[in-house]
Amino acid sequence: MNRRALATFQLHWPELKITCSAPDTHFNESPAPGHTPEDVVSEIVGDIQRIIEYPALGFQTEQEIPTEVMDAYEQLRQRGFTGHLM
Repeated sequence: MNRRALATFQLHWPELKITCSAPDTHFNESPAPGHTPEDVVSEIVGDIQRIIEYPALGFQTEQEIPTEVMDAYEQLRQRGFTGHLM
């Protein structure tokens, strides 16, 4: 989500200097009550899909996605973490 927020600001407010951060938590310590680790993985998969798709829709700037991240994204989609896909 931080990367998506940064890409959105870069497109719509390029004159601003934006810094994004997130709490330093362990993966198993869900960032929101009621979210399982599986929920969090599905949200991450959905965020990566949006990082891929949103530039063409005019919502954000293009972002470089490392090969390892793309490989993990594809594997997680194939394993059914699709609850937050567009």
